Amino acid sequence: MHAYTTTAQQSYGMVNQPVIDLRITPLAYDPILGPDIELSEKMLGTYYEIFKQVLPPENRDPHLDSQLLYGETVKIVTEGKWLEVEAIEQEHFNNTKQRFEPIKGFVKNNQITRITTIPECNIAVSTLHTHIQTNNGIITLPMGTLLSGKPYTNNQYEVSLTDGRHGFITTDVCTFLENITEEKMRNQIVSCANKLVGKSYKWGGRGPDSIDCSGLINLSYRTCGIIIPRNAHCIYKKFKHINGNDLQPGDVIFFAKKDTFHVIHILLYCGDGKIIQSSTSKGSVIKQNDIDLLGKSISDIKSGDIFANYILFFGTLF
Repeated sequence: MHAYTTTAQQSYGMVNQPVIDLRITPLAYDPILGPDIELSEKMLGTYYEIFKQVLPPENRDPHLDSQLLYGETVKIVTEGKWLEVEAIEQEHFNNTKQRFEPIKGFVKNNQITRITTIPECNIAVSTLHTHIQTNNGIITLPMGTLLSGKPYTNNQYEVSLTDGRHGFITTDVCTFLENITEEKMRNQIVSCANKLVGKSYKWGGRGPDSIDCSGLINLSYRTCGIIIPRNAHCIYKKFKHINGNDLQPGDVIFFAKKDTFHVIHILLYCGDGKIIQSSTSKGSVIKQNDIDLLGKSISDIKSGDIFANYILFFGTLF
């Protein structure tokens, strides 16, 4: 394993809880007041009315930008009860500067453990929730958690935790990321997405218990140690564009607005005409046939074809 030391001018930390919110403003969700209506209309746009009908208030909070997983590294920008941080493992595209940058947001101070070195992780949790045995009991970590570790027994890895302790994880609930092949990565991406089917849609969610459309793709790829941008349009800018008949399991489908070409939805192709998406209209992660969704086989669709009010594009990272 490798690690690098942070400089004196930079302050970094790691998430010390299973899943935490990365918020646009330093404000916790208030279950009594519910979502901010004015911000909801601005952020959710045409989806606002659909969201009101389909999603519970806590799953359509416009202050939620994303979520961070246990062990995820952040750069601390400002200190306080709420920390302003850069989520360096979640990028977005800065149109002004024409480059990818970490997304910024606010997290609670006690959710972050300061670090002086940033470890290189080589183990990824691949089940929805995984138990880590420590000398002080068991901790539970979510799918997509990245850990540094080494083989311990034939069916266990020894892993490092954010508080300096060591724990043990069984080999059947995680993936050792060294020398992983493309075929295994593709299969793992699809397998992990299948485990999310039935989970709730959540604006800004990155699960695994509630998740949005790009969060589903981001999380599924993360189980292979692949770090991709956070939102759908930025994934579109990062991936190589292909046609429908070139799709392989683990590749993605983009829905873009016809007038702006801005990608607003992303789906995962599973092979054999099957598609998984976190659906706003259904309020959950669903799996369906391409013909049921698109009206024809995906192999007959070219990049740039029109579907309803959208333009379809296809992408691969491989």
